[in-house]
Amino acid sequence: MKQKKTQSLILAGIMLISFLTITPAVQATGPHAVKGTLYINNEIPNDPPYDFKEITVKLIFPSNATYDETIYEFDLYNDNTNYNIGFFGHEEETANIKVEYYGQIIIPNDNQTVTINTDAGYIIDLHITAPEIDTEPPTKVTGLTITDAKDGKLNLKWNTATDNIAIDHYNIYRDGTLLTTTTTTNYQDTGLTNGQTYCYQISATDTSGNEGEKSDQKCATPTKTTPSNNPPDKPINPNPENNSENVSTNPEISIYVTDPDNDTLTVHFFNASNDQPIRTVNNVENATNAKIIWSSLEHNTTYYWYVVVNDSEFETRSDIFNFKTVKEDKTPPEIYIKKPENGSLYIFGTKIFSGLLNHPFIIGSITIDINAKDDESSVSKVKLTIKNNWCKITENLTEHPYTYEWKSFGVGKYTITATAYDTNNNYASTIMTAYKFL
Repeated sequence: MKQKKTQSLILAGIMLISFLTITPAVQATGPHAVKGTLYINNEIPNDPPYDFKEITVKLIFPSNATYDETIYEFDLYNDNTNYNIGFFGHEEETANIKVEYYGQIIIPNDNQTVTINTDAGYIIDLHITAPEIDTEPPTKVTGLTITDAKDGKLNLKWNTATDNIAIDHYNIYRDGTLLTTTTTTNYQDTGLTNGQTYCYQISATDTSGNEGEKSDQKCATPTKTTPSNNPPDKPINPNPENNSENVSTNPEISIYVTDPDNDTLTVHFFNASNDQPIRTVNNVENATNAKIIWSSLEHNTTYYWYVVVNDSEFETRSDIFNFKTVKEDKTPPEIYIKKPENGSLYIFGTKIFSGLLNHPFIIGSITIDINAKDDESSVSKVKLTIKNNWCKITENLTEHPYTYEWKSFGVGKYTITATAYDTNNNYASTIMTAYKFL
């Protein structure tokens, strides 16, 4: 630390004051010398705070000098401020004197020259001026704050320290050990382990190498980034389809809902004419249809509706859809049994003859086929009942063709009843007596 202070001060403040030349007699053929004493602040320091072993005095001749060796140098040592550079020849040649400290030229500011004569040697005392040594450290660093930058990163920030000369850098200590240095008042520490606590202190170092008091310790723990949530997608594929007509007055309406985060959704159905809620469906899985029954609607009326889907954080609204209900219908459907025919004989479903009997006779299994239609609205279902004194079979047929495979074993007289219902709950029935064997 002391060495850095000295280097900074000498590099910043050293200047050449003067040099004095004394010319003693020397022989032309003998060795020559340039020698002298190094003065600091006009004194020869007895116990200098300077690192003299890093000071070198050089005598530099031009490259075209008489001898191959063109640079002579002398290294000073502690408690030895005298130098003596010996050389041969170089008669009537000009040389430069330079003083280097840690490889940097500190004297002269402009190259001073001396002519080496055949009858002269030279004593040159080098005078330098050094400012007072800076031993005052920077102020204590304050205002250290640490924020979690997520995923193994912490952001550090602190206030600027002050110094009587200048701040050079800041030292960052993590868990008591020097981590790194920086010239700014912020730093991001990376590569940390999520969930582990780290403690930091900051100190300032000035241009003389003085380190100030460390800041108060602050600790923080990096954490993993919480995945962001996205709103649900816009609901699509309404049922009934948009602009549908002849819809039941008690229709099932549905909508297809999806969520990019695969969240479970809540779907609110609204009457778009007055923004009043119709019904809410909870816990709807992603990529499924939410369904409700909108009951007791008026005949021949257009209804408008929409949904709002919510994932507990965000909500998304659908477009507005519409449908028109059927006209009021009091006419029942038309219905009759196509198979079996009255007066016919069937053996395992195949008609053998017809018109000879009063009722159908059935041996083995047979497919019962019923014809039902409604010109005003549509058939919602056909209810089929087959019974005698010992058994009863009931089936609800909801898709055309309205058929039923009668396979059960039976013997005797049966009553077959088929009842057709339309979407307005009008109904009509037809009844047939049949005899079955096997």
